[in-house]
Parts: sequence; C-alpha cells; structure tokens
Amino acid sequence: MIMNFDTRQLIKLPLALCVLGNLLLSGCMVGPNYKRPDIAVRSEWTPPPTTQASEVDESSPPADWWATLNDSELNSLVKRASGDNLSVRIAKSRIAEARAERSIAVGSLLPSVGAGGSYTFNRANGPLFPAVTNDYQFYASGFDAVWEADIFGGIRRSVEAAQDDLEAEHDAERGAVVSVIAEVARNYVELRVAQQRIIISKANIQTQSETLDLTKRLNAAGIVGNLDVTRAQAELDQTRSQVSVLDIQEMASIHQLGILLGEPPEVLRGELETPGLIPSPPRRVPIGLPSQLLRRRPDVSQVERQLAAATARIGVAEADLYPKVTLTGDFGVGAEDFGRMFNWSSRYVGVGPGVRWELFEGGRIVANIDAHKAIRQELLDQYKLTILTALRETADALVAFNRYQEQFNLLAHSVESTRESVRIARDRYAGGTIDYQNLLDTERSLLRAQDAASVSQGDITLNLISLYKAIGGGWEQIEQDQHTSPIASK
Repeated sequence: MIMNFDTRQLIKLPLALCVLGNLLLSGCMVGPNYKRPDIAVRSEWTPPPTTQASEVDESSPPADWWATLNDSELNSLVKRASGDNLSVRIAKSRIAEARAERSIAVGSLLPSVGAGGSYTFNRANGPLFPAVTNDYQFYASGFDAVWEADIFGGIRRSVEAAQDDLEAEHDAERGAVVSVIAEVARNYVELRVAQQRIIISKANIQTQSETLDLTKRLNAAGIVGNLDVTRAQAELDQTRSQVSVLDIQEMASIHQLGILLGEPPEVLRGELETPGLIPSPPRRVPIGLPSQLLRRRPDVSQVERQLAAATARIGVAEADLYPKVTLTGDFGVGAEDFGRMFNWSSRYVGVGPGVRWELFEGGRIVANIDAHKAIRQELLDQYKLTILTALRETADALVAFNRYQEQFNLLAHSVESTRESVRIARDRYAGGTIDYQNLLDTERSLLRAQDAASVSQGDITLNLISLYKAIGGGWEQIEQDQHTSPIASK
C-alpha cells in the first residue's frame, strides 16, 4: 500500500472545521450588500382635463390593452408577432445564455473532480555501459478533486451577480415584447389610416370628375372659358397623384408588419390589402399610477437588476484582496505490475489544503475595485434617468392623447361644414353666380379637411399606443398566454 502524507495533513482538522463553519454560517460576504434605490415619484398623473370621447383614469391598466381597440385582425397580428418576432427570439436566446452563465458561477461553489490514468517506464543504470540495469514500470489510475472554500464570499457574490444578470435579461425580453406589440399596433393603425385616406382621395376624384364634366358642359355652352376646363383637369390629376403616394405608404406598412411577424415583407399583402376602419380608443383608458412604472416598465427593471449585478461584482473584486483557500485530494491505485494495480493494497490517498494570497499586484486589485464602483455609480444614474424618461414619455403621451381628441372633434365639424359648402358652391357655379376659383377653393378645403380628419383620428389611436408603451404594458398578458398555451405546457 502506498500512502502519501506530509505536513499539510497537520491542519486538515482545523481546515475541515473552518469549512464546516463556512457552510453553516455562510461565511463572510465581502463587498456592499445591495439595496434597491429609493427613487421618489409623484403619487398621481396630472393630465389636462379630458372632455372628449376617451377619458383617462388611474385604475390598473388592462394587460391586453390592444384588445380594447376591438379589432380582431390587430389581435391576431399581436399574438403572432409576440411569438415569432426575431427580436423577441434573440432576447430569449440571451436569457438562455445568462442562465448558462449562472450555472457556471454556481459550479464554482462545488468541488472539481477528475479522473485519469498513467503509465511510466523507468530505467536506472550507470553512466557508462553498466553490466546491471534496474528497469521498472509503474501503472497508476485514480481520482483527484480540488475545492475552493468560499470563505470570504467572492464566489457567492459572482453567483449573485449572475442571477441579477439573468433577471435583467428576462426584463430585456419583456421590453422587446412591449416594443414589438407597440410597433405592430402602430404600423397597423398607420396602414388603416393610409387606406382610409386612399378612400377619401378616390371619393374626391369622383367629385372632381363630376366637376370636370360640369365645367366641360358649361364650356360647350359658352358660359365658361377653356381656363376653367384646364384648371379642373389639373386639379383632378393632382388628386390622382396623391393616391400613388398613399399606395406606397400602405404597402410599406404591410411590409413592416410582415417583418415584425418574422416573415418575408410581402407575406401579409393578401391578408391586409382589403381596407379596414381605423381602430378607435375605448371610452375609458386606465393607465395606473406613476409608482407602478417602477414595477411594470421593463427597461426600468432591467437597469435596476443591472445595478444589483454591478454591486455584487464589487464584492467579487474585493475578494481578491484576501487569501484563497483550496482543499485538494487524490485517491487511486498504483503498482509496478499491472496485474496487481487494482489490489486494495495498491491504493494511495492524498489530502491537503492550499493557501494563496496575492500580496503585491501593483495596484491591480484596488484599481479593479474602483472600476466596478464606477460602473455601479454609472448604472445608478442610468436607473434614475430611465425613470425620468419613463415619466416624461407617459406625460407627453397623455398630453398628445387629449389634444389630438380635441383636434379631431374640430376637424370632424369642419368636414361637415365644408361638405355643405361644396354642395352650395357647385350649385352656384352651375348657375353662374360664382367663378370656378371659388368652387375650386371649396373642393380643396373639403379634401384637406377630410384627409386631416383621418390623420387626426389615427393620431389619437397612435398616441394611445404610445401611452401604453410608455407605461410598459402588454408583456404580462403575453407571458400568461405563453405559460397557459398547450404548446408551452408540453
């Protein structure tokens, strides 16, 4: 039997007691303990008075806010995009990467065990042609283990940082979902606005065509000159040219929706080319309280988790100031005769601690600690900035949502008034009491008013989308749907 003992065995018992105490009491943890920053936000929103069709209140917002627009096509697009969008899938891959990094960090708390075998041939003889040689062979096989005792908590701080990184990646995925839902809704509304503007332009083309026919009849009768005919024709051609521009906007929105669904740009053309109504906001729009932004908005949570990870990494850096204690062990069998190698008498055992302390590193360790402290301060300021940005985006969306409702009501009234003006102007032009310029100006006013009203109606819904994106809504419902779907449960 081969037994390897040295002076390291003398401190085996004290080290074991130290390790046991470390496991029972969790040892000391170098570095600062993280505490979520206490950022004060106001207790309520201060939107301007809402006197329009949709009113904002501070009750809890709906998780599936897009469903309040009552558009089944939009609901379908959101559902498909939340699962197939490539940005969301990239975020999911980063979660898997962060989860693996955490497993690596946890693995450092456990012993590293290996196995191996060796064969050695040795020849012992004299310097000059000896008459007698003493050759021998040695066979060995066994296990070895190395474990670093995390006495000062540096490894546990690295696990803590890895866990915070994982949680930050979850928040990044939620942020991607919020952005994708908002972009799908935005492009869908812009598509419907473009289609309604095309319908309005074509209706005005019909009206202007009738005006051109009237002008030609009056010209043939000698009541008006050729100038009126050419101006009516030019106005009709100009309106027709606007349809081409709107067609470009319509196709661009359809193509962008295809990309958001992770599909080729033209895949949705057959599904969305049929014109649809512009989605309208609901009568009641709940948005929650400002303090809820800190829990619901993913980018705020993501930076907060990154701040927690940076705080833990200060402890990882400070652990390098202290000695590192490792415990090594060997167990195996060895013999000169292979046939006797696996006999119990051929076993050998070696156990002992090791200590290494970096006493002089030219300031590298201290500089590394200072660098991580600077990173923590940077993320703390970034956290405060992200909260302020979230509050500003929500406040901007609230103001715009209310003001665009006021604008739309005025434009809708203008459309009705101008439509009546066009009817009167055409009758008077036919009767010869006004010239063509007055009729032309009236028809142009109607086209502008109708077009502006459609755009304004879309702006109301677009700002509702911006409002719900600003408060971080949508990811909760998507996570719930994914967890309860039959595919996710398999």
